[in-house]
Amino acid sequence: MNRYLLLICMVSFLFSCGESKVHKGPPPKLFSNLNIKQSKYRKIREEFKAQGNVISRDAANLKAKVMGEVKAIMVKEGDEVKKGEVLLKIDDSIYIARLKQARGEEGAIEKELVSAKGGLDQAMSQFLLAKKTFNRFRHLREKKVVSKQKFDEVVNNFNRAKSALLSARSNVEAIRSRLKMAKAGVEEAKVYLGYTEIRAPFNGRVTQKFVDIGDTVIPGSPLISIQHNDRYQIKCVVPEGYINFVKKGEQLRVYIMNKQIKARVSSIIYQGDPMSRSYGVKLDIPTFDFIKPGMYATVYLPIMSKDFLLIPESSIVSYGQIQGVFVVDDKGIVNFRVIRTGRKIDNQIEVISGLKPGERYVVSPPSTLADGDRVS
Repeated sequence: MNRYLLLICMVSFLFSCGESKVHKGPPPKLFSNLNIKQSKYRKIREEFKAQGNVISRDAANLKAKVMGEVKAIMVKEGDEVKKGEVLLKIDDSIYIARLKQARGEEGAIEKELVSAKGGLDQAMSQFLLAKKTFNRFRHLREKKVVSKQKFDEVVNNFNRAKSALLSARSNVEAIRSRLKMAKAGVEEAKVYLGYTEIRAPFNGRVTQKFVDIGDTVIPGSPLISIQHNDRYQIKCVVPEGYINFVKKGEQLRVYIMNKQIKARVSSIIYQGDPMSRSYGVKLDIPTFDFIKPGMYATVYLPIMSKDFLLIPESSIVSYGQIQGVFVVDDKGIVNFRVIRTGRKIDNQIEVISGLKPGERYVVSPPSTLADGDRVS
């Protein structure tokens, strides 16, 4: 009897427990006009972010070509200069003296040449007279009108006149050669004198001054650095694994000061750095007022195409640290699906896991949409 009573009590307990587990929540809602899309892969060309800096396309570090004391500096850092403008002067007294000396030597040789030409003209006259006399006496000798002794004397005079003419010509040519060298010395002295004035090679801005008045400089000493005002480039470094994706002349997406611009690949430095295993790339950029030399730049280099599962950012619903989407099955039932996301590409989010291609999901779900609801 006690055994039957115990069995009835156990059955009653199980039924009571089962009834306590039944949860009666609000009935599922029916939604219409929801924006439902089917997930699918999208082929995106993957990009590598190369870091670089803005540099001047035309820059020059002006250096001394002669030795001397800096006498005057006409500009300061930040000044704008025009092509051909004198920026700095080096003491030119030595080079003026050298030019004066070279011109003096040139003048002396020119006078010597005039005298030598006069001697040549005289030697030519004597030669022509000796030749005429020789020809006349040769006929007379053939007729045996003059003696051999007299004819030999005429031949000797002719040969001496001929030798004198050749010597006079040789002297003139030697003096002309010396004059040519003297003229070259004058031009060289002019060039070195010109080196005492440092001029701007193009329109630009002075970026750095390396000397002060009174400093003594030697050939190779840095004097002034200038760069072009509005012609800039980006110089970036690309790892060796990506350098073959860079093509000269192609347009790349670049960000400077959080602003996107287009830049054209102008040159690729194929001599790589063996330490960093990288190569230098230069890109020409358009003129913008906000761009200044030295600014940081990010260059987006397309390297390969890859399939990405992308959904609109508005499709994602967040519950604290959990992100998910509302997936719609074949029966129109809505289920919340936890997903893992990746990068953001063109206002869309990459789905790494939790959603498969071909599944339907709700774009911009309303706040009242819940797990288990239905869509018409």
